[in-house]
Amino acid sequence: MRVLGIKQPVLIFMIIGLIFYVHRVYVKSGYEDAAGSKKEVEDPRVIKSLSDLETSVSHLYNLLKAFEQKQDTMQKLLEEDVEQRRKAAEVVQPPVQKLPEQKEEPKAKIEEKQETPVKKKSNKLFPDSPLFKEWGGNLSADEQREAQSLFDKYGYNVFLSDRLPLDRAIADTRDKRCLKKTYPKDLPSIGVVLIYLNEGLSILKRALRSIIDRTPKNLLKEIILVDDNSSNGVYVSSESHYATAKSCFFVQMPMLLEHNHGIDIGNVTERKELRKRLNCKSFKWYLENVYPKLDPLDNVVAYGGMKNLDTNMCIDQGPVPGNTPIAYNCHYYGPQMTYFRSNGELYIGGIKSHKYNDNRCIADIGNKETEPGLFNCREALQKKMGIYWDFTQGKELKNRETKRCLEIKKDTLVIQECSGQRWEVQHIIKAF
Repeated sequence: MRVLGIKQPVLIFMIIGLIFYVHRVYVKSGYEDAAGSKKEVEDPRVIKSLSDLETSVSHLYNLLKAFEQKQDTMQKLLEEDVEQRRKAAEVVQPPVQKLPEQKEEPKAKIEEKQETPVKKKSNKLFPDSPLFKEWGGNLSADEQREAQSLFDKYGYNVFLSDRLPLDRAIADTRDKRCLKKTYPKDLPSIGVVLIYLNEGLSILKRALRSIIDRTPKNLLKEIILVDDNSSNGVYVSSESHYATAKSCFFVQMPMLLEHNHGIDIGNVTERKELRKRLNCKSFKWYLENVYPKLDPLDNVVAYGGMKNLDTNMCIDQGPVPGNTPIAYNCHYYGPQMTYFRSNGELYIGGIKSHKYNDNRCIADIGNKETEPGLFNCREALQKKMGIYWDFTQGKELKNRETKRCLEIKKDTLVIQECSGQRWEVQHIIKAF
């Protein structure tokens, strides 16, 4: 209602302006200009009109003033009504009871409640396995069992390898200086040799794909795959893989194809026909003409971790450099890899594939020593150490010369009189 009061001065100003305007019009029309005459003629009608207008304006002003008084009265009544309602509300509404003061919870406890996550129960079936330390949390129970089984067999994540594309992109890890180096176009052709032993099939396929995709076609002459007496019956033979190379040599240790030593290698007829069609050479020809310095290792009859069944510990090569093997919890990685040859030599920690290198044999030093030794085989023979062992799977491991056994006593690997401790090697190639 106060809005009308604010507009009142504006309205009065407009009325006064209207009076001046009308006055000017009537005054102007009341003058008569007669042929240069300056005589002013006064019209009685103009005077009467101005008097009537003044009376009307005075009346209008009185009305506005009366309206303003009425407006003030209504505003006062409205304010009194609001005050009465406020007092009535205070009488009806009961007083607000003051709640007991609540102690503020320490900030540290509040943050602890908000930030402490609910610990989820682990769904890993093999929480102590190195394979699942930083991988495999989203696998189902069956997938975890399959992945762990493959890991135990190969020593690396074959489960994941089998699911990666064969032509996956890989980073260029060459030295920066190599990237700046230029090569002539008329380079000689090359042959690539892949020697494998019980390797995962996807690993071999990916290696072949990488060789073919990343080697200029004019340089790649041949790819030679050498199955170094695998016991798992895995073969890689695909004509599509070899189409880019001019020739392929796919060879295995002779005994694997000519004699089936209890290993189910499946139907290899197609593979034999492929070898014949591609005119693949024999392994004997390969050793004599291509790689004469390679030790065929054709008398290796067992390999892998050598586990003591009575203590559940394995033979380990121990600190390197060093000449003392030890007993250690079984993990079946490189330091625990053993190779047993039919002549009785037992290698630990790896095997050399060239004739000019020497493997390290576990030896009974003799002279009442109870600590076994680990020496180059030729060196041990020259020092007349006992490097030949009699062993049958699941039975004792006895030295041929000293007739003493390799055993574990108080978590220590020792040479002592045989007490009947049993040993088991991880993989058998052929009976011995």
